[in-house]
Amino acid sequence: MAARGRPARGWPARVAVHCATLLVVTLPAMVAGAQLAAPPGPFEPGLVEHALLPAAEAGARSEVVTAFVQSVIGEPRWPVEESARLALLLQARLAQVIGLWLLSGLLYGCVLLASGRVQALLACVCLALFPSVCRDGPVLRPETPAVVLAMFAILLLQCLTRAPRDGRQLAAWSHWLRLFALAMCAMVANALAAAALPSRGEVLLVPGLVLTLAALQMGVRGLRIRRRRSLLAVPLPAINRRLLPWTAMAVLTPGVACWLLTRAVVGSTEALVPTLGMHDWLPEPLALQIATIALMVFGGFVAVVRIGMRFGRASRLGPDLVLLVAAAVALAVSVTEPAGQDGLPAALPTAVLCSEGLRAVIVLLRGRVSS
Repeated sequence: MAARGRPARGWPARVAVHCATLLVVTLPAMVAGAQLAAPPGPFEPGLVEHALLPAAEAGARSEVVTAFVQSVIGEPRWPVEESARLALLLQARLAQVIGLWLLSGLLYGCVLLASGRVQALLACVCLALFPSVCRDGPVLRPETPAVVLAMFAILLLQCLTRAPRDGRQLAAWSHWLRLFALAMCAMVANALAAAALPSRGEVLLVPGLVLTLAALQMGVRGLRIRRRRSLLAVPLPAINRRLLPWTAMAVLTPGVACWLLTRAVVGSTEALVPTLGMHDWLPEPLALQIATIALMVFGGFVAVVRIGMRFGRASRLGPDLVLLVAAAVALAVSVTEPAGQDGLPAALPTAVLCSEGLRAVIVLLRGRVSS
């Protein structure tokens, strides 16, 4: 009877945990949705109008962004009446809030696979505090579908590292079919993200960088085996099997992206410039900016040490390594871009690294209090 009573006593707690998790994941969308009634910004009507123009009048635009906007708004043309324009802008803001909700859910899923639930919740909270969400959040812009697709591609790449690798869990044909399906979906998501905003196509570099790190790590392990035993003892077939999906993605992803750019982009890709942000990338108070940068640097250092120690001992890739590589690439591109651009692409890697730093601080404080 006691064994039967335990699930009944734990059921309310589990429901409360799931409700709290859902609330935190929805926090960025709720913060942006609180500004639905705010006056339109200087660039907001032009962004929506450009997405609704016909292909012959639009000049340069991405059909991926246009399909995202028109599928939610459902309006073929920019209205003439002022009241109709305001109603259309409200629908566009609702579409942006939905996009932020998807983005927060994907961020939670990526960090959950990499580090756990607590750090994933911290990442969602950090995302809600950045100006691109808490101030510019309801403004519909091409960065939103581009970043959503990029995060979805990263999530697929993380799932690829967790695929079963031996015949005891899956048959050989089922194993390779699963790897092929995940790799194809990741390549298409990468290509769609690049087609949505070609200037933010850094996600295309992630498979190649992960492949390079894996090849270096397995090469070092192969040299150790050769020194201890012999060259014939190096498991070359096993190394090739583990690197084959990443090699295929690193080679084929740029080709798929180039093919999709010729189909999904109207006009010149150089004309698809990022959106001008109305606020800075980091929170405006100087003290908060310094704290955010310090926390981000500390989190990056902790992540490199933790993942490096684990990756040095094991021979398999992990979701944490994929997320760290993606965050480092996105952050490097955001830092080198000119000032004044929209900060949503940079907010995601910053939230990932800040959550890593916050988790490390919590662990240090807990250990100090317990001692």
